[in-house]
Amino acid sequence: MLNLDDRYLHPYPPVNSRPSDFGSAWWLVILEKAMAKLNINYVGINGGTPGEAFRYMTGMPVTSWNSDAITDDELWRHIQDGTAKKFPMAAGT
Repeated sequence: MLNLDDRYLHPYPPVNSRPSDFGSAWWLVILEKAMAKLNINYVGINGGTPGEAFRYMTGMPVTSWNSDAITDDELWRHIQDGTAKKFPMAAGT
């Protein structure tokens, strides 16, 4: 059984607990810590969507499309449009 101090660390340890392998960037570590503080602890940031992450990191508006609600051709047009505009994009399942 976990003691009270461990309940915030297990089974969700910090994902980004060290700087990046390329360039030793600390920004992602700091961003993750800030998100944990906003959500009380690291357990509070378990889950979410790529759009939420983009919104928090950039402050810019985001758009999401559900592939079950649009045709494949419509989805492909959105991907092509985002690529042409150099928008950051992500996909999830």
